[in-house]
Amino acid sequence: MELWALIDANNFFVSCERVFRPDLRNQPVIVLSCNDGCTVSRSREAKDLGIPMGAPRFQIADKINKYKIHFFSSNFRLYGDLSTRMMKLIGEYIETGEQEIYSVDECFVRLTHLPTHDWTLWAQKLCTKIAQNLGIPVTVGVAPSKTLAKLAVGIAKNDFFGNGSLVWLPSDNRWHTQYLHSCPITNVWGLGRASIRQLLSLKIDTVGQFMNLSPTYVRKLLGLGGLRTWHELHGVSCIELTQAPVNRRQILRSRSFAANVYQQNELEQALAAFLSLATDNLRRQHWRASFVTTYIRTSNYVDLPRRYAASHTIGLSQSSSYLPDLASAMKQGLAAIYRPGFAYKKAGIILSGLESENAWQPQLINLMPSDLSEDKKQALMGAIGKINRHYGDHKINIGLTTTRPSNQAKPTASKWHSRATRRSPEYSTSWTQLPLVH
Repeated sequence: MELWALIDANNFFVSCERVFRPDLRNQPVIVLSCNDGCTVSRSREAKDLGIPMGAPRFQIADKINKYKIHFFSSNFRLYGDLSTRMMKLIGEYIETGEQEIYSVDECFVRLTHLPTHDWTLWAQKLCTKIAQNLGIPVTVGVAPSKTLAKLAVGIAKNDFFGNGSLVWLPSDNRWHTQYLHSCPITNVWGLGRASIRQLLSLKIDTVGQFMNLSPTYVRKLLGLGGLRTWHELHGVSCIELTQAPVNRRQILRSRSFAANVYQQNELEQALAAFLSLATDNLRRQHWRASFVTTYIRTSNYVDLPRRYAASHTIGLSQSSSYLPDLASAMKQGLAAIYRPGFAYKKAGIILSGLESENAWQPQLINLMPSDLSEDKKQALMGAIGKINRHYGDHKINIGLTTTRPSNQAKPTASKWHSRATRRSPEYSTSWTQLPLVH
C-alpha cells in the first residue's frame, strides 16, 4: 500500500517573521503583498479578527488601528531561505529521492519504504524537530494518497506549533463519519473551478456525496482528471511523485509601481530589473526562452480616456538565456507599445517558448548573428552569476542606452520600486542584517 505525507507550514510568511520576533507570538500579524497592497498571509489571531485573505490594506486600515495588528511588507528573500532550510531538514527524515517540493511552504513525501509503523509518532517528531530547529510551525497529514493527505492537513490545521498532525489509514472509519460527509467539495485538491461548478449544479456539495458516485458516472461527468481524484479519495494512489518541477510554459515577472510612471526610459529601467529576475530564474532551471513579451498598463480605476494597456511579443531567431539578447527584444517590444501621455501603473516581462539547455534546437541559418559564440555567452553569464551571488544581487546588470531627459536632474527609479515601508531585515541572508544579541 502506498503511503504519503504532506508537510505544510502554517501561515508561512507570518511564521517566518515570528522566528526573529518571538514577541509577536499570539499577536495578530499580517504580511502584505508587493507595494504593501493586499494581505497575503495572516496569523490565526488576525483571521479571528475577520481579516480576509487578499484584502487591500486601505480596506482594513481601521481594523489594523483598532486591534493593533502588526503588519509587514513581503520579505521574499527571507521566506525563500527559511523554506530551503525547512525542505532540507524534512529530507533528513525520509529516503533519498522521496520528496516533492510542491510550493514554498509545502512538500509531499512518500513514506512507503520507511521502516516504521507508528506514523503518528513519526509525524509529531517531525513537527517538533522543525519547530525546534527553525521555529516554524507545520502541519503533517499522512494518508494512502496525496489528495487524502491534503484533506488530513486541513483537519489538523487547528493545532499550533508542533502538535498538528493527522494520520488516516483505510481501516479508520472516522474520516467517513466525522469529516468526509460534511467536508465541502470545494476543499478537494485536484478539482478545478469548472468541475466544482458542475458538481454544485447537481447538488453534490460534500466530499462524501462525490465519493458515493459511481466511477463510470464520474468519468462521464468530469473526465479522467475527475476520476483520478475520485480514486484518490478512496485511498488509491494515482498521482506519482514528481522529483523535478514540471517544465513551465512561461516565466512571468511583473509589479505594480509605487507611483505612476510616465517616461519610456523609466519603464525601460523597471522592465530591465524584471527581466534580470526572470533570466536568473530561467538560468537556474537550465532553460532558454524563445519569446519575450513586454506589457504595460495604466490603472484600471482611471477614466476610460486615460486607460491604456498593451503587450508585444518578440520572437528570437533562436532560443537564448543570454541577458543582452533578451534585453534587446524587451526594448523592441516596449518601443512598439509605449504611448506618451499615459500614467503607467504596472509593467511586466514574460519569457515563453522554453527549451532545455541540454536539448535546444539551434537555427540552421541564424539571421541575427552575434559577435559572441554560444560558449562565450554562457561563460559570461556564468561569471556574472558568480559575482552577483558573492557580492549581492544585481551588482552587475545590463546597462540601458536610453538617456534621461535633460530636465530630469535626479534618477527616477524610485517611482517603480516596490513600496515596502515595513519590510523586516534579511536576517538569514545578509551579513549586515544579522540580528544582534545584547
